[in-house]
Amino acid sequence: MDRTDDTLASQASDNLPPQTSEDFQPTSVESASDQPALFLDNSLKRIEGLHAQPADEAEVSTIGSLNPDRHKLKVELAGFGGSIRFIWLADYNEKVGSVDPYLIHARIKHPKGYHYPFSARGVSVNGQYVELQTKRWFNTDKGQYSITLADGKDQPVLRITRTYSLPPGDAGYEIICRQHFENLSNQPLRIIWDQNGQNGVAEGGTTYIDQRYFVAGYYDLERDKKKHYVVTDNKKTFVARRQVLGAIDKGEPALWPNSDITDYAELVWLASLNRYFGMVIHPVVVAGDDFSKNQTVPTLDNFFDHVGIQVIGKKSEDRKQEDDSRRLYYTLTSKPIDLLPQTGSHLNVALFAGPRETKLFSELPFKWLGFKNLIRYSLGGCCTAFTFQWLAHWLLGFLRFLEHYIVFDWGVAIIILVLVVRGLLHPLTK
Repeated sequence: MDRTDDTLASQASDNLPPQTSEDFQPTSVESASDQPALFLDNSLKRIEGLHAQPADEAEVSTIGSLNPDRHKLKVELAGFGGSIRFIWLADYNEKVGSVDPYLIHARIKHPKGYHYPFSARGVSVNGQYVELQTKRWFNTDKGQYSITLADGKDQPVLRITRTYSLPPGDAGYEIICRQHFENLSNQPLRIIWDQNGQNGVAEGGTTYIDQRYFVAGYYDLERDKKKHYVVTDNKKTFVARRQVLGAIDKGEPALWPNSDITDYAELVWLASLNRYFGMVIHPVVVAGDDFSKNQTVPTLDNFFDHVGIQVIGKKSEDRKQEDDSRRLYYTLTSKPIDLLPQTGSHLNVALFAGPRETKLFSELPFKWLGFKNLIRYSLGGCCTAFTFQWLAHWLLGFLRFLEHYIVFDWGVAIIILVLVVRGLLHPLTK
């Protein structure tokens, strides 16, 4: 319980439509984790006067630190919606020579206040929707926020708790968010959880070419029925920010669901990237004992019925698409979760926030999640079409082989690589 947030409850985005229970009717009768429903719809009773009981103040809490010997991240949490306010990288600075830590995630300012990505949006309880992202949650412990829903007589019905933590080591780039739903009533509840994901990462490095992307990682069940490898599609699920905005402007699906592949694909994670860094939301993965084998990981499709991308701001007619200043963020709506009286259930998610590095992504759990697919070798723009990812990865692998095992010097390895490539191309240049 560190201090009070200076933001008023009016911080919700004015670009989101009014939310009602009809907006969040499930598109599937499956409950969380594909388990069968515990009870029939006609056994669910409407709860009169259902409302949230907010805290008096929206307190800020912090986990992690900017000491790179102790933590990878410093995370500042906000009381509104039990959300993430800021994320700084302890190992990286904003610019070369700067002492300011790299800010990878921040609340979004708009005319009515602030919008907090990764906050709760709301929850549907037996068909009744309660908005939660503008509500002040109780800061019950370090990194923990809680809110209770009550009926018209102020009798508790449902308690929701969000607890944030940082794992040790390189896994410290992961923020674990454990979400617990507890039925405090004497009747069965069917809840549908609605939350924000991460926002789009700000531009990094040179800005003459926008290298911000939105990416979906999935299992290709047509080619990989045993779910051994998470993949992406360079054209369909590795989408430039300007293309996402263009699709939204046309009223088309921006990234997922993708009609070309969703019939045989199972969504694992959603990412937002700039040139050097990225954020990825995915289910929590616990490493097993056998690290040599690839492990099937849980998928977002196991727990969420719908994912999407929302926009804050309006497109300016005076600006080019490349200069579009609108902000984007993910949203996720869960499958129905059935709770018997006086019981609870979890819906845990993790958020990776860190550098796009091959060495890091070879570690667990990032290897099993297929984060290597987040690394592309391209100058962006029109050059993207002429960058063959398989060839770029092969050349880089060959270069590393020369440096690690043959010449032990990057300069000499580059010279040898140039000679090999010129030798292979010589017959074509005669």
